[in-house]
Amino acid sequence: PYRYLIYLNPLTFIVNHFRRVALWGQLPDWGEFVAITLLTSLVCMFGYIWFMKSKKTFGDVV
Repeated sequence: PYRYLIYLNPLTFIVNHFRRVALWGQLPDWGEFVAITLLTSLVCMFGYIWFMKSKKTFGDVV
């Protein structure tokens, strides 16, 4: 019932793709791979933009 929570972990997709290739000899699902890559890129860009905007006060918070 809580299987969907596992997929919130970004490493789940990397591990599943590795297992699919290494253990079962199958090609990874390229659509899923592209979707995760795009999502990761968006999160990184958002984090960079947020950090650059809060850079002046970031040291005070940390």
